[in-house]
Amino acid sequence: MKITSLTVTFTFKHIVAGDMPAVCSKMPYSAVLHLLCVFGLLQNGLTELIRTRRTVTAAVGEEAGFNCELLQIKDVVQVTWLKVLPEGEETLASYTTRFGQKVNLAFKGKVGFTDAGLQSSSIFIRNVTEEDEGCYVCLFNADPEGALIGRTCLQVYGKNQPTSHKACCCIVSSSSPLTTFSSCDIFCVQSCMNPFSM
Repeated sequence: MKITSLTVTFTFKHIVAGDMPAVCSKMPYSAVLHLLCVFGLLQNGLTELIRTRRTVTAAVGEEAGFNCELLQIKDVVQVTWLKVLPEGEETLASYTTRFGQKVNLAFKGKVGFTDAGLQSSSIFIRNVTEEDEGCYVCLFNADPEGALIGRTCLQVYGKNQPTSHKACCCIVSSSSPLTTFSSCDIFCVQSCMNPFSM
């Protein structure tokens, strides 16, 4: 059996914000994002080019906002927002000067822009659900740099919370007066006196 060695060389050219590594310019966005997720590389000592929050929190049913801002003026042609998924990524929305704001049909009414620009971009997710939890990427396609990427992760709270139910316990017998357990409140006592009101 012959074993061959494969050497892959990456030219780290792009600066990435929010725990994301630098990536090479000749790769398609999907390959870049896969590499970022698989290897989780972080280049130390690189100047941060994108300001973004690493974590955004929102309660179920609320609105979550994401913002990415270039800290240096770049010749950006397009800004794209993506959700990172285990099987790849999904485009939420994009903005170009020529075509304006475009929201993926699957997210119409759910995702929108609060600031659509080529140096700064902000989106929101309405009516947050547990499925919205995860990481999101803003990708500035700049010339000649290529992809400049910022990453923000959404943490959703208020999910799978146990529901509290109050139970009233009444003991009624013909030989003794009405008895309630000591933890019952006035509503329970009243409903025990009139059991058909519950």
